[in-house]
Amino acid sequence: MPLPANVSAAPLTVLVAEDDRLIQGVLRAMLQRYSVTFVSSTGEALAALASSAEPFAAVVTDLKLPGAGDGGVSVARAARARGVPCILAMGGDDRDAPRVLEAGAERFFLKPFSLVDLVKTLPGSGVRNGSVPPR
Repeated sequence: MPLPANVSAAPLTVLVAEDDRLIQGVLRAMLQRYSVTFVSSTGEALAALASSAEPFAAVVTDLKLPGAGDGGVSVARAARARGVPCILAMGGDDRDAPRVLEAGAERFFLKPFSLVDLVKTLPGSGVRNGSVPPR
């Protein structure tokens, strides 16, 4: 996944929109090489995207994010509008996949998924786009 044109080579910033504190903690540990902003609702994610002084290199969001709008789908749309790649995590089956991809998500993972695979899809991971299949 290439970096957006307006993102510098400084430590990459990632927005993680996840309401589960346990998953936030695991992601915090796994994303130590990035500058990460954690939020736990749709409104917080949309506000972070709109107000960030530096553009995010990527957004990782949960489909069932609480708050106004359509959860992770709203976040994916806002990320796409800003040229920011979005990776979406969703539970159950892939019936929401067309809606998620149409909204602008670059990739999606079905829960449970490998956090290592998720991290490998982020910009700067050294893994080329498409080389790590979603689960």
